[in-house]
Amino acid sequence: MYVSALFFSQSVFSNEVSASKEQGFAFSLHPQAQIFSQSNMLNTDYIIALDKYKKTDDRWMPEKWQRESGQLLRYTIEMPRDYREEEVFDYYRQQLPASSELLFSCAGRQCGESNNWANDHFGVKQLYGTNASQIFSVYRVASIITSATVTASTTTGSETYVTIYTVRRGNRRLYTQLDILSAAIGSQ
Repeated sequence: MYVSALFFSQSVFSNEVSASKEQGFAFSLHPQAQIFSQSNMLNTDYIIALDKYKKTDDRWMPEKWQRESGQLLRYTIEMPRDYREEEVFDYYRQQLPASSELLFSCAGRQCGESNNWANDHFGVKQLYGTNASQIFSVYRVASIITSATVTASTTTGSETYVTIYTVRRGNRRLYTQLDILSAAIGSQ
């Protein structure tokens, strides 16, 4: 299985988050943002939520979902309290390539319970906020990488899934979760 290299880093001297140009896009960290936590996991199973969460058979799962495997980069980003949820969400959404395919989006109470997104989906307790303030979207960004090491005509397809979730906590803190999953086509 081929997992393309998509990696982010925070420089000690700048607030830039950069991605490999192989994927054709990069995210810049908002100038006022602080990375609260980050992780890079290889060969990870990931549930791509395509609807809000619902309790089924005594467990919470999205009503519609898709399972993918690959390299998962996760960023929990904290913003100053005087920013609006939409402003921060749009800052990251607008950095996606124009060709990105929106798979699912919701806002406010349409997303269901913030508790489910924070604990069941992301496993990040800081994302538990007010139901009315949450915004969630997931996108697919397809890319084709040509490998010159095998033959000039060999191509490996990969799909990158980007999840953006923004929520305001009861204490007025504002967080954005950025999950970037780079999966080889056919990894399911």
